[in-house]
Amino acid sequence: MYKEQEKQRTIRDKNLQEVRQHGTKDFPLAVYMDDFAEFEQGRIPWHWHDEVQFDVVLEGCIQFQIGSKLFELSKGQAIFINSGVLHQIFPTNGLGGKIVAYVLRSGLLEADRLSAVYQNCLVPILKGQIDCIVFQQIERLDKTILALLGEIKELYQTKGVGWQIEVKGLLCCIWSNLLKKEKQERGIVSTKEHRDMDRVKTAITFMQSHYQEALSLAQIAESTALSRSELCRCFRRVMGITPYEYLIQYRVQEAAKKIRQTDGRILDIALSCGFDSLGHMGRYFRKYCGCTPSSFRKGEYSYS
Repeated sequence: MYKEQEKQRTIRDKNLQEVRQHGTKDFPLAVYMDDFAEFEQGRIPWHWHDEVQFDVVLEGCIQFQIGSKLFELSKGQAIFINSGVLHQIFPTNGLGGKIVAYVLRSGLLEADRLSAVYQNCLVPILKGQIDCIVFQQIERLDKTILALLGEIKELYQTKGVGWQIEVKGLLCCIWSNLLKKEKQERGIVSTKEHRDMDRVKTAITFMQSHYQEALSLAQIAESTALSRSELCRCFRRVMGITPYEYLIQYRVQEAAKKIRQTDGRILDIALSCGFDSLGHMGRYFRKYCGCTPSSFRKGEYSYS
């Protein structure tokens, strides 16, 4: 198998948007093999991107959290994730696994937004209410889409003569079947869910900008112009956790980077990441990384 590039980290900006060029400007498609054993904390963390994405499970049982929805897929099953949708991906029970990810810009299919193809075929998916669609190899459409994705993987790997035009043709076939699949089984995001997702993105941006400070729930809620209770409800609906749980996870993530990449004292790192003591950080390190901070620095960790 192949790797597009080193993918141990998912690089995101302060708004959780993934910062990466997928493919090239003149052919914006990339195909990755993601081995969760190689990822920080054994997962692909919360993020979103302008590109659409197809993921096919190669090994293990993998959980895809798409906003407030959680899907567990096994080998041979796949999922489509729409543009701009918050998602995270992780193996069930931390047991590991592999997926093939296809990430592409819709302009690869049709760049002219006034064309009939764009208006009649792309807009219903990209601008509609669809967040994701699952393919479980049960229906004919599922099997067709999975087979076409397999052909793209082979073409992408070998890159023979004319591979780009062949891939584009296969993508058009996939999209045509995606439209048919959407008519049968809709992954709908309601207007309320879109609103909740925007609120959560705003809160996350604030927390990531101020995680080193002693933040209160009231301060986080104020950044979104919501009450504390409504912000908590939004977080639970979209991410399944509270704002405080997200803040702690982010602090652990930032502390882990500093512990691994610097020689600074662990106590100083804990205080610089918003924890009030080494013991405070240690409790959450054991919860999310399965070890103490000092063991993490030595490489003696096992993500849970």
